[in-house]
Amino acid sequence: MRDSKDQEIGDLRKQLTSLKTSQQGDAQKFKAQLEESQQKVQSLQREALQQSSEVEKDRSLLEQKIHFLSQSLADAQRESAAQV
Repeated sequence: MRDSKDQEIGDLRKQLTSLKTSQQGDAQKFKAQLEESQQKVQSLQREALQQSSEVEKDRSLLEQKIHFLSQSLADAQRESAAQV
């Protein structure tokens, strides 16, 4: 009976060790996936910031162009009115 309990305890310890090893492997796998996801998020954030900066630059250039064209149109209208 003592040998039977010792055998059962030994089997349970083996199961526990096996489960622990399995859980540690799963934890490492999920940690690696989390780190990869975080890197992707950072990369996408950098890309979004870069695109936002480019859009802001383009908007600024278009505003300058609109201002220049509006000024040119006003000047042309004044010259046209002066010639009449």
